[in-house]
Amino acid sequence: MSFRLNAICSVFFFCTFAFFTARAAQHTVEIEKKIWEMEDLAQEHVAYFEHVWDVFNASRPMFWEVLKTVDFEVINYSALESSTLLNDNFKQSRMGEATLSMSKGQFHEWIKNQKKQGVEVQQIEFHQEKFWMDDEKKFHSQINSVFNAFNPKEGKYFSIKVPMIVKWSGRKNSMGQPIPEKISLTGLILTETTWEKSKLPFVEVANFSGNKNKYGPLIASDIDSDGDIDILVPLQNSLLKNNGKGKFTKTPLLKKAYDVTSALLEDLDGDGFKDLLLCNTSGEPIVFKGMGKGKFSDSATTIKIPGGKIENSFNITAGDIDGDGDLDLWVTQYLAPGFKNYPQLFYDANDGLPSYLLVNQGEFKFNDETEARGLAVKRNRRTYSSSFFDFDQDGDLDIINVSDFSGVDLYLNQGQGKFVDKTSDMVDRRENFGMAHAISDLNGDGQLDIYVSGMASTTARRLINMGLGRSEYKDIDKMRYEMAYGNRLYLGKNRGQKFKQAEFNDSINKSGWSWGTVAFDVQNDGESDIFVANGHLSKKSVADYCSEFWRYDIYPKEVNIQTNRAKKTDLMNFSWNGYEHDVLYANLGEGKFWNISYLLGISFEDDDRNVLVEDINNDGHMDLVLQNRFGVVRIIENRWKNNNNWIGINFSEKPGINLQGATVKVIGENRTWPIALVSGDSFRSQGSFHRSVGVGNERAVKAIEIVLSNGKVIRKEAPEINRYNQISL
Repeated sequence: MSFRLNAICSVFFFCTFAFFTARAAQHTVEIEKKIWEMEDLAQEHVAYFEHVWDVFNASRPMFWEVLKTVDFEVINYSALESSTLLNDNFKQSRMGEATLSMSKGQFHEWIKNQKKQGVEVQQIEFHQEKFWMDDEKKFHSQINSVFNAFNPKEGKYFSIKVPMIVKWSGRKNSMGQPIPEKISLTGLILTETTWEKSKLPFVEVANFSGNKNKYGPLIASDIDSDGDIDILVPLQNSLLKNNGKGKFTKTPLLKKAYDVTSALLEDLDGDGFKDLLLCNTSGEPIVFKGMGKGKFSDSATTIKIPGGKIENSFNITAGDIDGDGDLDLWVTQYLAPGFKNYPQLFYDANDGLPSYLLVNQGEFKFNDETEARGLAVKRNRRTYSSSFFDFDQDGDLDIINVSDFSGVDLYLNQGQGKFVDKTSDMVDRRENFGMAHAISDLNGDGQLDIYVSGMASTTARRLINMGLGRSEYKDIDKMRYEMAYGNRLYLGKNRGQKFKQAEFNDSINKSGWSWGTVAFDVQNDGESDIFVANGHLSKKSVADYCSEFWRYDIYPKEVNIQTNRAKKTDLMNFSWNGYEHDVLYANLGEGKFWNISYLLGISFEDDDRNVLVEDINNDGHMDLVLQNRFGVVRIIENRWKNNNNWIGINFSEKPGINLQGATVKVIGENRTWPIALVSGDSFRSQGSFHRSVGVGNERAVKAIEIVLSNGKVIRKEAPEINRYNQISL
């Protein structure tokens, strides 16, 4: 009897629990629907343009036929009102207020004319910035659009940016998608150029596919001391040997392959030969002793860290922090966000894997002195890039740390390698999904600036514009704008002064979901330009997961559990900030930048990650080395011919003297060009110190001055223009 009673009670309890659980789940669904109703409508409407984009990606030569399927009643536009020359190569024109109109029939005639001229549309983008309902209960969208096209008959390349204002009709097509009523093209900007014989200035000269279908660290160095730059791809166990004039051959790097997560090529034992340090998934770094001429020891030395473990390092930077003459290491790690690993605070995460300050004791022995030297409090950032450099100009090496789900941290060296967190005193608006950084003079004042790449999110801006969020998490909601702002440029001032965000930052922040970044003078005009690799996950459809991220993933784990978010949207077919293009922000001077990547032939949409800038053929023009998320490495040669001058710098290194953290100054008659020699800056990449510096129309340079991290000054007077100058340390 008692057994039957217990069984009945158990069944009753289970049914009651299931009933109330289902009621609670239904209640949660209803609440979620109410909170995000306008965003659901925004997603429903933008699906129309996402479909157009998908069809275009599936058959790009058929773009004009695809465009003819766009349904609407009228397009409003205006004539191009004003044109300006960005420089000798590029012209920019703008539309004013849309006062003219075009019917669907007229639009089809316009398409016919474009086809007749042979215009080829090669890239497009649609991103919904705003969504709203008017007083008549009609829905509207602002869809930021990009059209990149080529006219082979004229040799012209066009890049069009336009914030399309779409008024939706309230009707749906056969696929159930809302269709537009009116499209207004107010604010269209057309940038164009013509290249002789239609030859773009950047040309791919080498392409090496990965054998692991994933990406890892890249290193550039003249590893065999033959005078040209080679490329190391440690995860693939590959050395891309430069045979001269930018021709590469792939050979094994080591006798055995390792599951490498980060790497550093530096002279760690002071014998004059660069050693290869690898972090891998084993938990202990290993170092192969350099033997010269690109050779390493057959066996590796394991770096022991008592009580520590380095299992997913994405970055290693080196520098002499205590002035004892050898290189110390700051090894950071990254904890990838998954359902179990999303940070509780998406804007200030300190819940990842620990970073390690490893102080060199000689003979490949290092002590973990992270805590003793003041770096323990924030050591659990999810860090992507970091560098040792003298940011406060007081004669010792400081640390910049750039982290996902956080942003920038700056630690100042108080002397002898003791660090203090001075982020709030030294960095203006530090918040970012930090991916990488570049140190360069980007406003031409002779001071070094810091450019940090991050994620600029149209989705977050749209949610903020609609006033959507979770009332119980206002502290999180208020951080969305800062975190989704995108890239940040911090301008350097005089010694010890705060790095402040540039007033013109809005012109260089929205490159997309950004990864590696480098600053270099693309045409040797004396101004430092910015290249940014973009795109997260490009899949079968451009339909974007990003809305899910901002509605659920940024909030505490409990929100995801309560809303049944344990099983995420299937990302096999859907993209996440996919089909975004790499960006080249051309520096026009006086704080003016413009994206001309398509017009140069480098607006790749391959989900690139790593970026290096090197002069691979010693012609004084800096070239690009890229790696995408599939491990494909491409070498892109810069063939932009012009009359600008340049200064080449090559170093003859000596045992016991290192360049890490050094400052180089090219001193001209009218201005000075500073250069920071660091590692760990661009995403999972280490560049060489073989540099070409554009000096524009200057016909002579007074001197090249190098200040090493130990304070030693080396100066070469009257270096030669348009050739490489050898500097002996």
